[in-house]
This record gives sequence, C-alpha cells and structure tokens, in this order.
Amino acid sequence: EISKDLDCAWQLVVDRLEALGKLADYEKIAPIKDWSKDRAGGPRSFKLEGF
Repeated sequence: EISKDLDCAWQLVVDRLEALGKLADYEKIAPIKDWSKDRAGGPRSFKLEGF
C-alpha cells in the first residue's frame, strides 16, 4: 500500500459491493462492448493537426 494512513482502494470497493449486496458481481466478467453500435458511432478519437 501507499501509506498506512490511507485505506486500500480495492478493499473499499469490496466493502462497498458487500454493503450493496452485490459482492457476487465482483467476479463477473463483462462482455466486450461493440462500440460501433454506440450512439456516438464508436470510440472517441483525437486528431491534432500539424503533426
């Protein structure tokens, strides 16, 4: 851990899921998202002109 004064972020996530009754969801693998069908038309891109 970074410091003894800071809580472990992953432990906070697990504690929160447990409090919400969703701890079983922690180990579920989400399916791959097809961004081409998203309302934005796909993943965002950034084009810097001049390079």
